[in-house]
Amino acid sequence: MTKEQVQLSWGYPSGKSVITSNIGTVETWVYSNYNTVSFVNGKVIVIIT
Repeated sequence: MTKEQVQLSWGYPSGKSVITSNIGTVETWVYSNYNTVSFVNGKVIVIIT
């Protein structure tokens, strides 16, 4: 999924963080229910519920 698709499905996150690593730009969204979605270069790589 893309960031846009996650936002349409789950809404806006409570917080975001962005780091750059050897695999690319990793952006993590955290929601108020503690669900977490991480993206690499704009695509979901992991969802923690």
